[in-house]
Amino acid sequence: MDGNTLAPLGVSAGDEAVYRMTLRSPGIGIAAIAEGCGIDQETAVAVLGRLRELGMVTTADRLTFSGADPVSAVDRLAWTRIHWLQEEIWRVASSRHLVESLAEDRRTGTRGQLTELEEVEGLDQVLACVDELSSFAREERLTTYPGPTLTAAFDAVRGSDLKHLRRGVRMRTIVHTRALGSPEVGRFVSELSERGARYAARAGRWNGWWSSTDGSPWW
Repeated sequence: MDGNTLAPLGVSAGDEAVYRMTLRSPGIGIAAIAEGCGIDQETAVAVLGRLRELGMVTTADRLTFSGADPVSAVDRLAWTRIHWLQEEIWRVASSRHLVESLAEDRRTGTRGQLTELEEVEGLDQVLACVDELSSFAREERLTTYPGPTLTAAFDAVRGSDLKHLRRGVRMRTIVHTRALGSPEVGRFVSELSERGARYAARAGRWNGWWSSTDGSPWW
């Protein structure tokens, strides 16, 4: 047994052991494979069947087997695995509508009345609500912090914002002007801005909104 180096390609340790044996002993028979791998002949036949479907072994008489060229075998396995992963990603991405359906049920009251306006109290609850609502954003999320930014919440906000930025959501946030003098806020804004987020503060008496990082206007 040489381990399970082919696991990333979807090949089990037992199947890999049989494949390696057919590479080392071209034309090997079923009985010899079973004995060498410590399995019964019925299991060996089943494994060889899977390997043949994967193009990893060849046989001329169904009694003796040889391992296929490793370069060709690995390339075929890799492309098969990539195709499977692409389909899996598409299935996961396509399940987004399920979240919207479940969230609709959550917003609906016990008497079947939809709640149009919800008041959220407490910093933890507010952050959780923003994160939940951000999950529905497809292109852009707009938020505002009307009061001084609470540095104690940076870790929670950072994790949430980075998650949605990785999804490709644009973020624009208006912060209180007094928050810009805080070194913690400056570091936080710089970090998130490097990843695509935009932050602004009121300049003067409502004469425009400006980037807190480079001085350029939002629009």
